[in-house]
Amino acid sequence: QGLFCNDESPKARYSMVPCGTTNCPCCHSIENSSSHRFVNGYTTYLNCPATCTTSNIVFVMTCPCGQYEFIDSTSASLTDALTYHRLACNQMMHSFLTGTPVYEEIMTPMERCRHLIVRKMRHYQHSAHCSVAVQLFLEHNPVYWCFISRSRREVEQENNFYTGLVLATESEFAFILPRRTNHEKKVARLLTGVMLQPAENHYSTAQIQKQRIFFDRLLLSPVDQLPYVETDLYKMKIIAVLPTDESIILRYIIETLFIIHAESKLNMICPVGIDPQQRYGQPYDDQWYHHI
Repeated sequence: QGLFCNDESPKARYSMVPCGTTNCPCCHSIENSSSHRFVNGYTTYLNCPATCTTSNIVFVMTCPCGQYEFIDSTSASLTDALTYHRLACNQMMHSFLTGTPVYEEIMTPMERCRHLIVRKMRHYQHSAHCSVAVQLFLEHNPVYWCFISRSRREVEQENNFYTGLVLATESEFAFILPRRTNHEKKVARLLTGVMLQPAENHYSTAQIQKQRIFFDRLLLSPVDQLPYVETDLYKMKIIAVLPTDESIILRYIIETLFIIHAESKLNMICPVGIDPQQRYGQPYDDQWYHHI
């Protein structure tokens, strides 16, 4: 059950299996696995039996696109780590798509500052700019489609369609005209935060109207009610288990060794130099938006 091999070649001796606990958030996504092959080809073998509830672990998060990984560790279990990262990843997805944090209205200046710092972390930037991850989120949360901008041609076609529909049915667009109430001012302010990605794209009239309705409902909903269904934007797997009595420093050392050997492109640690941006480039494909 050692962490390192001596003279013998590494072998698959142990596996990670579902814990079988009722309502476990991990079990449904876990396959019996004894090894993990990273994107760069480096392979690691689990050093002892593990389940969702095993604590003091090093784990890998793989994007569903299969091209990007993030390595992390925790003194808690994979269940705890998944719960935390699922919450954070979905909050960041909302932030990138809508332009504002989920709890924008009740955040303190310090919390807003921290939010901006977290937005710069590479694994959050990637999931919010990965066509596979974004589509996965949209499958569970179709209400966010109104924040996916389109080409000028597509917008013109949709606007012409609705204009023709109005003329054919002799009906009118039901616009919500801005009023000078505090609520409408908040909705208008949230609308100004919506970013076009890429900048040359546009939103149709119908999309802008749906965005207004989205923010209107968001502001009226209870604080503890999320506007989205939480979605697993990364697949998670334990790659090493440490003795529970070992120090946090040892766990960080083992985590760093994995980051260096696996060359995980989403970690902020870089094996060559100090800037992962110089080593791996930006954490997503420039053309990601065209694949949605």
